[in-house]
Amino acid sequence: MGVYFYLQYPGISALIGGLTAGLLFGLIMAWNQWRGEERLRSRGLNADDMRPFQEKSVRLPLTPEAAMERARSALTSIRKLNGDSVQMTTNRIVATTGITWQSFGERITVDVRPGEAGSVVCISSRPKVRTTVADGGKGRENVEVFAKALEEAKQSEPAT
Repeated sequence: MGVYFYLQYPGISALIGGLTAGLLFGLIMAWNQWRGEERLRSRGLNADDMRPFQEKSVRLPLTPEAAMERARSALTSIRKLNGDSVQMTTNRIVATTGITWQSFGERITVDVRPGEAGSVVCISSRPKVRTTVADGGKGRENVEVFAKALEEAKQSEPAT
């Protein structure tokens, strides 16, 4: 930013102003990242990978049809999910979330496929805006909350 300001308005004050603006922006982005990590940890979620593009797979001892129904109900645990946006096919669910202070929304995709001794449920969370490089952990939150809801439902089932 310092170079940009200097090229626009040659002078030492433009250089200092640009460097100061760049430093402030960097500090705000670092604080936002830290805040997102702390928010996820306080909720008991994994905050190791904070990239906006997130994916995770969960194995379930269910038929693909039953796993699909479980996945549909687990989607409701995602904050700001637009209920009207949920589109289901035989083995895929696509939904979007609304705008939060962390992002302009995400596209959630859930795929269910047959696996060893049951089904594999794969979830991905991608920002609606492709140029997003930081989302304060929103993508990670979507994936972890969904996976946690699937796991809790799996553990609450009666043994057969």
